[in-house]
Amino acid sequence: MEKWDPLQAPAVSSVVEYFNTVLQTTFPITVAAFQLFFMVDAVVVLGFMEHFFPEKADDPLFPSTMRPIEFLVLSVYTIFLQTQISGYAEPVEKYFAMLQNVHSLAPLLLPHGINGSDKLCLMVDYVEQINRPGAGSPKAARENYQRELESLIIPSDQLLCQKIQHNLDTLRAIELSQSVTRPNLMQRYIYTFLCLWFGIWFPISMWAILGFSTTIFLFPSFMYVLWGPSIHKFWLGSPWDDDRVFRESSHSHWASEFKERICVYFL
Repeated sequence: MEKWDPLQAPAVSSVVEYFNTVLQTTFPITVAAFQLFFMVDAVVVLGFMEHFFPEKADDPLFPSTMRPIEFLVLSVYTIFLQTQISGYAEPVEKYFAMLQNVHSLAPLLLPHGINGSDKLCLMVDYVEQINRPGAGSPKAARENYQRELESLIIPSDQLLCQKIQHNLDTLRAIELSQSVTRPNLMQRYIYTFLCLWFGIWFPISMWAILGFSTTIFLFPSFMYVLWGPSIHKFWLGSPWDDDRVFRESSHSHWASEFKERICVYFL
């Protein structure tokens, strides 16, 4: 019977993998910088309270002053977590999906005797310009990509027409997302509210309950737990950055890789 290894248990292995990842990168430096920032924030806020409102430290009712709106904090923080955790790699995933769409046209063109190698490779370049920042003009690339797609339409081939229509629908969705700028006022409101609550009121309430020294010691750790998703996202950087510390994909090589796959069909 195979010997049970406690390190392979799901709960334990995930923790081990997490620390192996972050401790072998620059993440500890990022954490230390944020911990210092949180400590300075606590020192400034508590210094203000001890200088101007020292009597509040002895008021047992003071920490519960904001209790009527604590439910709102939980609601806003939940929205904040959802926005931080989800959607990080979504633009890169859309890029890969569009490359797959172009690649899927290759076997459909072969039965018609069409050597679409050059045309499809050109479309791969347009897909890269549409999606990857700094690769070219997205607007011009969208127009060129649509023109190349429409030139491949063969009315008698229903499957090919359906695939091209699917690619056009994807293109329209990308165009919509790139042409319409959504107002980020709500997101800024969430950040402002949480910064004011956790950056000012939270250390004040801790000070009133635990005192100056204990608050200075514990506050940075509590803030790391609360703002962990944002700290991790800040450390990860843009998913498009080729110099990012943690690479979840090699998207800078995808265009050439898909071109090679396409050329194989037409050898």
